[in-house]
Amino acid sequence: EKTMATRSFLVTNSGNAVAQLSGISADNAVFTVSPGAMALRPGESLPVTVSFTPATTLDYSATISLATDLPAAPPLTVQVHGTGTPTPTPSLRLVPEAIDAGVVKVGEQHRGTVTVTNTGNADLQVTSVVANDARYSVEGATAFVLEPKATQDIAVVFAPLTKGSAPAVLTVSTASAGTARVKLAGMGVI
Repeated sequence: EKTMATRSFLVTNSGNAVAQLSGISADNAVFTVSPGAMALRPGESLPVTVSFTPATTLDYSATISLATDLPAAPPLTVQVHGTGTPTPTPSLRLVPEAIDAGVVKVGEQHRGTVTVTNTGNADLQVTSVVANDARYSVEGATAFVLEPKATQDIAVVFAPLTKGSAPAVLTVSTASAGTARVKLAGMGVI
């Protein structure tokens, strides 16, 4: 995913007549300029905005050229540089990958813990935490934001209502880092 950085510099007419600047452009496509032309009254200053949209994580440079209508004036140039950096992204990790509640008597509970970690370098927005079987419930927040490298524990409670095996899946969904699952297992007994 590309991101953009924008900076500006001022162009000032220090002469005593209107100066026309045309063909304001960069010689490298990762740099764009705006406006493409301008007229400056004597003593007036106007900004030129340079936008940098790198395609990869490399160092880039360019020359911004500003041609004038003044016959004795050479084209004005400005050197610009930029370095592309990776786009910050969150990353979801769940530990453990499975919880086995073992044998639990009907009417009793087993509490397990899943640790959610953001192993990325941008905030992780967890949008839901849900088990696909009513015998398992989640205690605490089921939607939250984790800063990079932060963790949050989620309590998963197995409370069998009848005897028998209870395989299930806990699903943690996020806004931009996909979903992850934890296998759940337990056995209800009388």
